[in-house]
Amino acid sequence: MEDAASLLFGKQENGLFHKIGYHNETFDITRNFFYNMSYYNTMPYCIVKNSTGDRGERMAAGLIALAFALFFLGDWNDWRGRRPALRLCFPAGFAALTVSAVLSIGRAKPFTDAVLRALAGLVALASLALLVYTLFFAIPAGDAYVRQGEKRPACTTGVYALCRHPGVWWLLFLYLGLWGSAGVPPVTGLAVTALNVLLVLFEDRLVFPARLSGYGPYRRATPFLIPNLASVRACFSRRG
Repeated sequence: MEDAASLLFGKQENGLFHKIGYHNETFDITRNFFYNMSYYNTMPYCIVKNSTGDRGERMAAGLIALAFALFFLGDWNDWRGRRPALRLCFPAGFAALTVSAVLSIGRAKPFTDAVLRALAGLVALASLALLVYTLFFAIPAGDAYVRQGEKRPACTTGVYALCRHPGVWWLLFLYLGLWGSAGVPPVTGLAVTALNVLLVLFEDRLVFPARLSGYGPYRRATPFLIPNLASVRACFSRRG
């Protein structure tokens, strides 16, 4: 005599239920119904997850646009505006760009090799250190970000003897390192670099000649972005 479970649910062989009578067929239909429901119920989670990812990407892109809008506005203020409140544009833009980089982490595949990934992380850290040094220590921060609208001397030594806008390279290498170590999409780094080149073109043609004394001779003696042998020598021989 078969037990109650066998009569109700049928015999199980190799993990499969065999239908026996009306009750077994009913159970099989019910079991398939709930199985299908459990499968399709994963769809809303996937939709929400993808929607969240898209929202994060849009937020990161928006913060990049906001950051460079603030950079351009700050440079315009240095050139023409001279409004004290707009001196906060640069630190606010720097903060927006930092948050956008954090939101972009993990949206691309980083290097799978542990050694390459560690090297990429070192490149990112070294580039960040160089960027901070170039923007805040190679030139007095007060001259660059507090005395906007005033005439002040151009910095022509150290990293600024290498090329007129070395920060472009440090930011590019930072994003390359973040791609290999943390999965920041490379297209993000390319977009940031393109906007940064537009920014330094604006500075180099209009803002700095009007605000930095000695910028004309500096432009003639120092490459715009691509260092040459003479500028590399000048970078190290005239440091500090």
